[in-house]
Amino acid sequence: MHKVIVLLLAVTLTVFSEEVKNVDYYAVLGITNGNEATDSQIKKQYKKLSKQLHPDLNPGQSEADKEKYQDVQSANAVLSNRKKRKVYDMMGHEGLKQLEQAGTGRRQRDPFGGLFGFGGGGDGGPERGPDITLTIRVTLDDVYNGAEHIVPLTKQKLKSFESVRKCMKCKAQKPKMQRVQIGPGMVMQQEVPPDCRRQCNAGGAVAKKVHEMSVNIEAGVPEGHELTYELEADEYPDKLPGDVKFMVETSPHKLFKRSGDNLEMTIKISLLQALVGFSKTFTHMDDHTFTIERKDPTHHGFVMRVEGEGMPKHNVPSERGVLIVTFEVTFPKKISEEQAAEFRRILG
Repeated sequence: MHKVIVLLLAVTLTVFSEEVKNVDYYAVLGITNGNEATDSQIKKQYKKLSKQLHPDLNPGQSEADKEKYQDVQSANAVLSNRKKRKVYDMMGHEGLKQLEQAGTGRRQRDPFGGLFGFGGGGDGGPERGPDITLTIRVTLDDVYNGAEHIVPLTKQKLKSFESVRKCMKCKAQKPKMQRVQIGPGMVMQQEVPPDCRRQCNAGGAVAKKVHEMSVNIEAGVPEGHELTYELEADEYPDKLPGDVKFMVETSPHKLFKRSGDNLEMTIKISLLQALVGFSKTFTHMDDHTFTIERKDPTHHGFVMRVEGEGMPKHNVPSERGVLIVTFEVTFPKKISEEQAAEFRRILG
């Protein structure tokens, strides 16, 4: 009886596995542009379908809709994970299975090395293509609030994974023993690896395409910070893609200047305001307002620190730095004799 149950389970799992392989995760989420979809597209479609098909929100739901809901969850688990999505785009469900197997066991090896079969077990890891390093220029508002940028990137993309299969199959062959002449009358046996240039021919296997990348600018990201997107560079049939790296560069702001986690601003006040005090209200980069107020005399170059009005701290956005305010007193270009006399009377 026990053997029968085990056999039935094995058959069931096999059938289920075959069904899963036929599921197009992009189609499940209703995405028509496949692996060109942006992160925000995937997120939007997932939220829409998850709400539409959630069992708690749909009493009396059919079995078909319940299965659709599970497919939506499975699709999102892969497509919302940058590494899993890349493997899925290049190798489909077979790649995801190999990726999972590569990450199990007591000694976890480089999953992508094992996936492509190119030196995954060696110290140097699998052969990789070159990285692409770019500068992304963003506004200070984006860095303060966090933002998503869509960056068009022209890169080399595989026409299909079939070229990778052929290349892998060729490279997996055992080296052949070949007689090599090393000098006059001297011959030796030498191992020669298979010649895979035809099977791994990048010219016919890839094409240049414009790929829209979703670049996430996190709130408080430091100036010059490097954002790394693994395996997003040019694709090859015989090696792993390199990474795409974005260096964050912030454009000047009309009101604020960044200094680490702090912000700096300069406020110009009149001589009258410097003497009798003032109150000024400003709109911050997230549209909340804050007030700078002085009741005592303010001298030219006076510096005020306002806690909690600086930049959000990277990775801890609930904490914020300090706003450092420097005052510039604007003097009148000319005063009348009567005004001068009045100043002497009041201040003398």
